[in-house]
Amino acid sequence: MANYDINGTIVYNPDYKNRFGVSRYSPLAAAWLALLEPPVGLAERDALLWREHLKDSRTLARHGAVQVLAIRPGHLAARVEQPISKELHNVKIIAPVAAPSTWAELAAHAAREAQLAARIAEGKLPDVLLPPLALTRAAVTLEADGSVLAPTQAPQSLMTTAWLAFAERIHNDPWLWVLFRGQTQTGLLDLIRVQSRERAAQQASAQGSAHQFKLEKFWAMGDVPPVSSTHTGPPRVLAQLSESTVPIRVGRRNLAQVLVKAMRQA
Repeated sequence: MANYDINGTIVYNPDYKNRFGVSRYSPLAAAWLALLEPPVGLAERDALLWREHLKDSRTLARHGAVQVLAIRPGHLAARVEQPISKELHNVKIIAPVAAPSTWAELAAHAAREAQLAARIAEGKLPDVLLPPLALTRAAVTLEADGSVLAPTQAPQSLMTTAWLAFAERIHNDPWLWVLFRGQTQTGLLDLIRVQSRERAAQQASAQGSAHQFKLEKFWAMGDVPPVSSTHTGPPRVLAQLSESTVPIRVGRRNLAQVLVKAMRQA
């Protein structure tokens, strides 16, 4: 696993042999490939033409037609060679990067579970973090030599060859998907550390508030005002103690429970 730069990375002439057409893809790569399937409701003839283009793309990919993949946040550029004419075509795959709130939620999730954070630090991307980073076909723009393909239009072989090549790359290294969606391993770890520090500070603050309140201080506050004869409910202080987010205990019991019992015995 390479720790990719947020500015992008370039993969030259990767080896794709014996990969395409084999149902051994990772869940991430399989989900990316599934976006190329013919849309539901497509006419049978159009669906057949669609699959023929995909078949041609796999053939091109197996023979190394993709010369270069340049991957950066929200943008993939590929140089694909036409096998007969040897002409090179520029293919782009563009998608919106994940929102900062999405990365913050993923970091908070990992900060709550030490095992997830440890796996990310080791260079492994847990599958549980992938669903929020998923894309729909409508969110992805596919173009070749400046010509944009509509999501419902049958893909051109040269276009989808780059798509297939990217699937192979993220099968081998899912951190390329993280880069495409707008983040890196280092950046995600930094977010996790921030979330961990904030979580630790909140826990320390809550524990400190609980320790600051001493029972002697409570009794030193003076006598509780007498309850009005028209008041039939428990004293307001008991309600406040019961609703407090900071537990105040006497031994193993809540202070409010102790006071209620003392009042009944008085």
